[in-house]
Amino acid sequence: MLIRASIKGSDTHAAFIDTGVDPSVVDVSFARALSLPVDESISDEAEGSGDGQGLQVMRATIEGLSLNSRQFDAIDAVAADLSSFGAALDSDLVLILGYSFLKDRIVRFDYQAGEIVIADSRRALRPPTTPVTREHRVPLRFNSAEDVIPLFEIRVQGEPVMVSLDTGKSGGIEFYGPVVDRLGLEWAADDAEQERRIGARGSRTVSAGILDLISVGPFAVENAKVNFSDKKLSDGVREGNAGNAFLRHFVLTVDYVNGELVFAQ
Repeated sequence: MLIRASIKGSDTHAAFIDTGVDPSVVDVSFARALSLPVDESISDEAEGSGDGQGLQVMRATIEGLSLNSRQFDAIDAVAADLSSFGAALDSDLVLILGYSFLKDRIVRFDYQAGEIVIADSRRALRPPTTPVTREHRVPLRFNSAEDVIPLFEIRVQGEPVMVSLDTGKSGGIEFYGPVVDRLGLEWAADDAEQERRIGARGSRTVSAGILDLISVGPFAVENAKVNFSDKKLSDGVREGNAGNAFLRHFVLTVDYVNGELVFAQ
């Protein structure tokens, strides 16, 4: 879900909240135009998905951020060229708010209502617009202090699969090569169609298909959109990555303050 953001009194521009990014990212041309602090003396390559060269990133600071008239303190960030992402989203994207923005906050994604609520405490977090009757609460878990993408467990064919929670990903659940082999999902991967996706390291090809059932706690998602890739991670924990096409089945609250994930329906 795209939101509108203003920086240092600028007109509003497109932004999104990405639990899969650390730190936050500001478009480099936009940052220069607003005289935001950007250290151009050192650049590095971004990590992430894609088969090409990573985005060139430079240390930066986002100052004067305003979301829906609420003002925020300065945020650690990197500056990079976001034009390819903006083109893919057909938007004037200038900002991706990641862990450096989220780490001291609670954020609720109410997909059905089309709204995102940001709060500093549970007391300040109003009830969701979409009515819910059940919740599934789990501790907010990270792979390590350096890898701060939230993790949670799904079940496929009754078997547990640990996936990362990535609100910057538009697709469903991407299953990495090892879990395809472990769960015997080759039949689904073989029937899947090839699609191109864009990430921090350019575009790549994934196989897109459907699984009859994926569960999260007491909730069952039928005919779930999935991707299959040959991606492998060395951490030995994550076997996949869950994006918005899957997460939209819930009212999702990511509580960085109290260390909790809440899936509700």
